[in-house]
Amino acid sequence: MATQSISSLKTSIVPTQPNTLHDVIAQAVDQYPSHELGFITSSAHDSSIQTKTFSAFNQNVRNIARAMLEWGKPTGSIIVVYLTEHEDNMAAVWACLLTGYVPCLQPALSAQQAHKEGHVAHIKNLFGSATWLTSELGAEQLSSIAGLEVHLLSELRASAETFSVPADWVAYQAKPDDEAILFLTSGSTGFSKAVVHTHRTILAACRAKGESYGLTSKSQVLNCKTHNLSFLPRFNRNYQGSDLIMSQDLWKCTLHLFCSVLRNYMCMHLLFLPILFACSV
Repeated sequence: MATQSISSLKTSIVPTQPNTLHDVIAQAVDQYPSHELGFITSSAHDSSIQTKTFSAFNQNVRNIARAMLEWGKPTGSIIVVYLTEHEDNMAAVWACLLTGYVPCLQPALSAQQAHKEGHVAHIKNLFGSATWLTSELGAEQLSSIAGLEVHLLSELRASAETFSVPADWVAYQAKPDDEAILFLTSGSTGFSKAVVHTHRTILAACRAKGESYGLTSKSQVLNCKTHNLSFLPRFNRNYQGSDLIMSQDLWKCTLHLFCSVLRNYMCMHLLFLPILFACSV
């Protein structure tokens, strides 16, 4: 009897490990509802930081997911996410996951028309068909290419405002080995290839990185991929002592600029982690 009681107590105290990304966001909201995700607005002249609590972010993306369901796409449909702002990308990716769609992040398209058209045609052939989710600027860049189904994030957000779904709403119950997200290779040796990650592989990578860097529920992390480090003075004021996570692309900056990051911005660690979910898992 006593043994059973202690076992039950341990089960109630120690949360189960998430098996899917659906579990990740649900557990994050349940355990840390007031923790915040901060997003640096790259389009603003002062690189302003916008914050959302886990609870607010969760409600927002579930409403977006519910609005996305109105597209009538079958489960497993690929959505090419072509957005600039980190907050928009995060919201779009999580909404796709909760709807049962498979997001694929598209980096900036080439300014050369022939190269851009060739890449987009390749993506369309690669996926059989694909739906694009983008901004007004992105839609303008795609307007000269026929045969694309393009949706605006602004219109999707407007539609989402008409919904208020429960905090645990999902359109699709994910399984660990279901496809979760597609990543495009750089295409440096030809057209880009798509790398498929399941819920299981993404969670395994995030757990490994979290353990390697000693991240805890008290860690403050900046996940950054940029050559413009003008935001760092604000980061230094607001997040001094935090972990600064940057992609390997930072090495493309000048050595002087890179050294200034180490010297002037007193972060605990300078990490390199090109994982989208680093700020949320």
